[in-house]
Amino acid sequence: MCLFLFFAVLVLSASSFLALRSVLKVRTRAPLPPGPQGLPLVGNVLDIPSSYPHKVFAEWKYKYGTIFGKPYIIINDLDIATELLERRSALYSDRPTMCMAGELVGWDHSLALQRFGKPRFREFRKHFFHMFGTHTSVARFRPLLQNQSAVLLKNILTMPAAFSESVRNSIGAIMLKSAYGYDVQGEHDPIVEVVERAMRDFAEVFGKTDGYLVDYIPWLKYLPERCPGVSFKRKARAFARTFQAMGQLPFDFVTKQIAALTQEQGTAEPCFLSNVLAGDKPAELHNAKWAAASIYAGGADTTVSLMQTFFLVMTLFPSAQRKAQAEIDLVIGSERLPCFDDRNDLPYVDALLKECLRWGPVAPIALPHRLMRDDVYDGYLLPEGSVIWANIWAMLHDSDKYDSPEEFIPDRFLSSCGKEPEQDPGVAVFGFGRRICPGLHLAIEIAWIQIALVLAVFDISKAIDECGEEITPTTEYTQGGIVHPVPFRCMIKPRSAQAGALVLAAQP
Repeated sequence: MCLFLFFAVLVLSASSFLALRSVLKVRTRAPLPPGPQGLPLVGNVLDIPSSYPHKVFAEWKYKYGTIFGKPYIIINDLDIATELLERRSALYSDRPTMCMAGELVGWDHSLALQRFGKPRFREFRKHFFHMFGTHTSVARFRPLLQNQSAVLLKNILTMPAAFSESVRNSIGAIMLKSAYGYDVQGEHDPIVEVVERAMRDFAEVFGKTDGYLVDYIPWLKYLPERCPGVSFKRKARAFARTFQAMGQLPFDFVTKQIAALTQEQGTAEPCFLSNVLAGDKPAELHNAKWAAASIYAGGADTTVSLMQTFFLVMTLFPSAQRKAQAEIDLVIGSERLPCFDDRNDLPYVDALLKECLRWGPVAPIALPHRLMRDDVYDGYLLPEGSVIWANIWAMLHDSDKYDSPEEFIPDRFLSSCGKEPEQDPGVAVFGFGRRICPGLHLAIEIAWIQIALVLAVFDISKAIDECGEEITPTTEYTQGGIVHPVPFRCMIKPRSAQAGALVLAAQP
């Protein structure tokens, strides 16, 4: 106990000195951005909200504080984010050291926490761009997306109450197939189960905006677990085991497949990992393993959240659903299902997808950036080492950019009566600069085809309780780095007998 107190006092004293030195330094140059007044020693650590931080930060607008000597800057404005994180991305594309998530659990192996400019970061980005970086490159996955979406329709038809689980299984199957060439084996697939556990851990470890104490006092990681306040080490050890399994199990599947086929003079099924391992300059095995794991980590849970938002808003806003279905009926009719070739002819469906992205952003606050050297914006000094949080939710609910931002209005993204479309949410929802999501094109392709197919064959409405009354879902979301609508019930029925027959006849 005495040892713990000694370290705590020592760290607090050192942090206080660093904070004081920082303040004295900046006063001789430029003022800091405005923000809540901090306390002695601990700065603004008590000001960081532990629940729904995106809404609290939106109220703060653009504020600054010092937490144990570390400057934190919250950006709520899209124009400021574009200027700093896009146009000055060479300065703002690093990641801060995240002791709990990165060093202790292991997420610093993934693309999400790679330090900017390092060889591994460049290698990861190169491989991702080659496979997913353009509309043309992701077009190769369209048969897979169409087939797995047909499976989704059949599962919803037979188990409508389990629509959310069906969505998760469908998108998980797509990500595993595109990353590893792996076909999911039934309901209790061992790889799927370990990946889902790892993603639940991810949501917890990244969901604490106020962080773990070790993120502010890194020396705590050296203390034995029996010391008070070090229980995080037990949690980190358990999370790390699952994280390592998430990367290793599917990697072993692909390498064994490649070895077996090499002996038979065959070739492995094309996928991200087999392409990386068989290229002209094959990737180092460690990098290849975690690059592939980053595909699932970055794409599965986020796309599931987007699709859950779609089902929620279709339940809450039936007029938008009817308008999208009318467009599909006019363009496609009722004799076949939508396909990717129809996308340009379905502008309202496209607008509906954009409004889902804006109305319920999957990551309300993006992963933090780290400023690599001093910068000045609008007369304020932004010190080197500042941790930059982009409040995506605030940017996409800004009344200066969007009319009635709390309402679900897909028409806002269509031109009408000389009115220009409102700001495309894609400029913010996938991140900024050199940290933009490299799988954004694949995510949009998945969401578009699934939304178009579901709208073509199903009606989504409010569930009915035992008394015959409609159940109106809440608009609340879970908390975490990636958020989901709070579980809700809805009624899903085929639009007609012919629509049901189309679902049953769909391939595979």
